[in-house]
Amino acid sequence: MAGTLPAEPHISRGAVEPARLALDAARRKPGTGRVRWVEGAAEVLPQRSFEAVLMTGHVAQFFISDEQWLSTLRLLRRSLVAGGRLIFDSRDPPGPGVGALGSRRLTSVRRAAGR
Repeated sequence: MAGTLPAEPHISRGAVEPARLALDAARRKPGTGRVRWVEGAAEVLPQRSFEAVLMTGHVAQFFISDEQWLSTLRLLRRSLVAGGRLIFDSRDPPGPGVGALGSRRLTSVRRAAGR
């Protein structure tokens, strides 16, 4: 979850998290008062409702099977409007910390098959 969010009233934000304790901790962070918090998983997301979905914190490691991971990705795709983006936040724990990257900015965009 973001520590601070820009105060832009025309942008709606939501967060879906299956763990209540994680939701409670996120709610207490500064700048998150405008976020709509939902306890659940990808199944609770409405169809064709989001321009972007961000998956954070090594979320992929929590899926037990390939089928569960693929099902989640399909549900997330279903929740996106045409041209929407699925964004992953990932780090390489054994690799250098973000501080070692200096001022370089890493960006990668890949289009999913069929999009």
